[in-house]
Amino acid sequence: MHHQWFKKSSPYIPSAVVRIGIKTASGGNFENKRFIDAPGYFLDLALAEKINWENKWAKSFSLSGSIGFYCWQTGRAEQNDAYMYGLRAEFEALYLRLITEWGGYIGWQNNGDKPMTLKTKIGIPCPYGLEPYVAYQYGIKDWQYHEFRIGLKYSIDMKNAD
Repeated sequence: MHHQWFKKSSPYIPSAVVRIGIKTASGGNFENKRFIDAPGYFLDLALAEKINWENKWAKSFSLSGSIGFYCWQTGRAEQNDAYMYGLRAEFEALYLRLITEWGGYIGWQNNGDKPMTLKTKIGIPCPYGLEPYVAYQYGIKDWQYHEFRIGLKYSIDMKNAD
């Protein structure tokens, strides 16, 4: 979850967040840099809008999108630059959370640097900030990995923490 920096002045203007990230290298395996050991950085802008419902079962629906720039090292003196993009939809009900994300990036080297994925996650919100979930990731393009996850998420409500 991202922190909203500025309060919305109008219900017609979506929330906006700018992120800047730096990734450091953790080893010397130069053949696998793109996947694990490549230093890099990114910058992106995300816009989001959330609709809250006054319903006993359905709580909210949110839609967000992001665009950005991603750069990473590919050789001892080379780098690849890419445009990042993504869309996300989240539906939250009393006993269900459904999240679907589509996104990726587009590099210029044409060496498998245009991955696109589709991710779906289903969770069951429980008391005390716990949420068991199942998730699946499908590689649409330049991403040969499919991923299935089962997990338990723990959230801390910082707004109401004493």
